[in-house]
Amino acid sequence: MNDHPNKDIREAVDYALSKGRRLRKCSGSAHAWGRIYTEAGCDDALPGSSQGRATVRFARKSESLEAAIRSAIGDVQRAGFTVSQAVIETDALPVS
Repeated sequence: MNDHPNKDIREAVDYALSKGRRLRKCSGSAHAWGRIYTEAGCDDALPGSSQGRATVRFARKSESLEAAIRSAIGDVQRAGFTVSQAVIETDALPVS
């Protein structure tokens, strides 16, 4: 059930559900409200919103940063959405 309190997120979730995606609500103690899954799983995506725009945060592991970004963008596009911007949160990057 899509009962998110933010109208923009409700609309984004409704659109994803209309495209055949699945929604799994998180427990009340989680930092995430829910997760949307594609046919391939894509269980590392966290939908949200920022400044009135729908957002998706990924915690993706890959052989390179570029491959992880391309893979995440591809998943968003296959879910029926358009990516207008990709932002790397440098504090979330592993330190080598």
